[in-house]
Amino acid sequence: MAQTGGDWAVNIEVQDSKRETLFGEATALRKPSVPTSVLVYLVVFLSAFLLFQVELVIAKYILPWFGGTPAVFTTCMLVFQILLLLGYGYAFILESYASPRVQMVVHGLVTASAFGLLVWQGSAWHVPLLPDQRLRPPDSLFPIWHIFVVLLLSVALPFFLLSTTGPLLQAWWGRMNNGLPYKLYALSNAGSVIALLTYPVLFEPHSTLRTQAVWWSVSFLLFGCGAVTVACIAAQYPVFRPSQSADTEHKPSWRRKLVWLLLSCCGSILFLATTNQICQEVAVVPFLWVLPLSLYLLSFVLCFGVERHISRGLWVSVLATATVVISVALYERGISVPVQILIYSFALFAGCLVCHGELVRAKPSTKYLTGFYLNLAAGAAFGAVCVTLISPLIFEGYWEFHLGLWLCWALLCALSLLDTSSWIYLPKPLLLAFCALTVFAGPLWAALKTSKVGLVIGIVAIVILLGFLLSSKATLSPATKLRAALFSAAFTLVLLGAILFFPAIGYLHGAVAVSRNFYGVLSVMKSLNVASPALFLRHGRTLHGFQYADASQRMLPTGYYGPQSGIGLVLRDRINASPAKPLRIGVIGLGVGTIAAYARRDDSIRFYEINPDVVRLAYSGPERLFTYLHDCHGHVSVVMGDARVSLERELAQKQPGDFDVLAIDAFSGDNIPVHLLTREALAVYLRHLNSATGILAFHISNRSLDLSPVVAALAASVGREAWLVDSMDPENGRSVWVLVGKFPGPLSSDMVPLNVKPGFPVWTDDYSSLFAVLR
Repeated sequence: MAQTGGDWAVNIEVQDSKRETLFGEATALRKPSVPTSVLVYLVVFLSAFLLFQVELVIAKYILPWFGGTPAVFTTCMLVFQILLLLGYGYAFILESYASPRVQMVVHGLVTASAFGLLVWQGSAWHVPLLPDQRLRPPDSLFPIWHIFVVLLLSVALPFFLLSTTGPLLQAWWGRMNNGLPYKLYALSNAGSVIALLTYPVLFEPHSTLRTQAVWWSVSFLLFGCGAVTVACIAAQYPVFRPSQSADTEHKPSWRRKLVWLLLSCCGSILFLATTNQICQEVAVVPFLWVLPLSLYLLSFVLCFGVERHISRGLWVSVLATATVVISVALYERGISVPVQILIYSFALFAGCLVCHGELVRAKPSTKYLTGFYLNLAAGAAFGAVCVTLISPLIFEGYWEFHLGLWLCWALLCALSLLDTSSWIYLPKPLLLAFCALTVFAGPLWAALKTSKVGLVIGIVAIVILLGFLLSSKATLSPATKLRAALFSAAFTLVLLGAILFFPAIGYLHGAVAVSRNFYGVLSVMKSLNVASPALFLRHGRTLHGFQYADASQRMLPTGYYGPQSGIGLVLRDRINASPAKPLRIGVIGLGVGTIAAYARRDDSIRFYEINPDVVRLAYSGPERLFTYLHDCHGHVSVVMGDARVSLERELAQKQPGDFDVLAIDAFSGDNIPVHLLTREALAVYLRHLNSATGILAFHISNRSLDLSPVVAALAASVGREAWLVDSMDPENGRSVWVLVGKFPGPLSSDMVPLNVKPGFPVWTDDYSSLFAVLR
């Protein structure tokens, strides 16, 4: 590879050939023994394995404390990225300014401190790693701050120690082994990928969180002993400084460091934005966190593990293909959720291959290794800050993925322009051909597919255009090549920006109200049906209810809550059974407040809602757009905060709800708060019912998961019946409810008894797995 792009583009072969120059004096030292080598490999692998497994364990444990929203995991990742940055900074300072023996002593003390913390946690919390329930936030205010505090008190020090292992051991190995230790970086990421892939398959389905925490702590003790042993061995090898000439030649400039920072930041943005996209569509659970995180790390393994075979052209081709497919997904309605997940994951993987492939091309010699990793960690942390803290403030929707993909192309074009031997200077205008394909695959296809004539014309035109673009073989002067390359890059970025952001912005076009906070994106849309105008509330792409605008229809129960739905059947049955008795109704999840339409004059209905923006739109404040609660004939109250926390607090204050019917309505759509479907949650619900005849109504309508076995197992565990009500109304659509209680018989033909699935386990706070309920 030519070095015309500046000193950041260090050729791999040149680095390898100059190892003896940089470390010439070290060749006389003895090589580490085979047992030492094996120990180093094991410690590196185990540190990465434990580092990423603890992320999943602690994130799953605290997920119920903060409403089960996707932002919980991205906030956890922000904390972990900051801790990773601090760990890399510690490694950089220790390796740059401390002698080998001082490094050994300091690292030993940090390891002993982490051991002491785990022992204290085991004594005070009865299990190490998992924070005590007393750290659970009392309300839903400032969730990001509460997550920071909980993670800092529980896993910060062990995670910090694990994060230092990669750069430190690679630096020590480079000193002991007289070479570039980037293969250890690939091994480290391989350990991370294995930890992620095995967790939802081996650990989560077959062990409780407490068991996982104990197993992790024991493994951490073994890791710490191994790390201290390696530190003691490395202390026997002195630090050799390269010659002045070599140091001047290879010292990274600020421009090269900026490239490291931007490439790492772009990969981090793509990873976290893809995680948000996937979790919003399905559920906030570890096995869906695992997919994007595994692909993110796998790209490091491929790029750093086979660095001699890195092909920029191959990665660019993969990215171009992924972008064309994304263009189709953005403009094509009706793509199933699994296919969307595959498409977004493919784009993430392609973008990370490009970013991390360019990082391999720009990596420094061993002397600057810890500084290189420090810049990578800083870029990843800044990407996490952009997705978690900055984006919700400046974007109305989830647009980070679109920005990350565009930024990936911008960096690719900029770095390719700096290298005059790159593909961007070929006489064939490949970027323009890529633009033609992307435009046709997305917006043009969406516009023309309804017309066969237009479709044929479009296909013919695109084939002619591609043939013309790819047939150019003219010999151009360097100046002409540069102008052509600059034009192609600029045109591509402008066009790609329009293609990516138009559907993202257009998705919210015409919205009456839009808000985004920690709990997601809410939008209120008007219906296009002139005969029956209505307002619809959406959370992401999931409908959370609608209300007719006409005064005569405004109090009709609609959507999932129509008269033939599960909740409609049970409320009408209770009203008919005791016409003179006031009903007490509890509802977890406010939505637009449709269930309030069933309340009579003396009835009382209490909603539990964690999202303040939902309350603002449906209950209180000048921006209220839905009037079910305002026009309700009964007594209405709304309790803010996570429903389960609020219900538990009321029990502790000896103020049970005394409900005739308690509706658990937090499952519409595919974003499933698992902590509301556990044995412990069921015990809380039952204590809030007024008698043995009280009814629990679980709303389980969603596209990807069949939650009926979960509810059936819960009901059977306490000796209650479970009845499935799967109704379809031409006006209100499909609605799926499970009623738990005692009934003399079915209330309608849609109501059927639900039997326990053989061998299906009861979910608990300590154990749950969604693999068994995937559709």
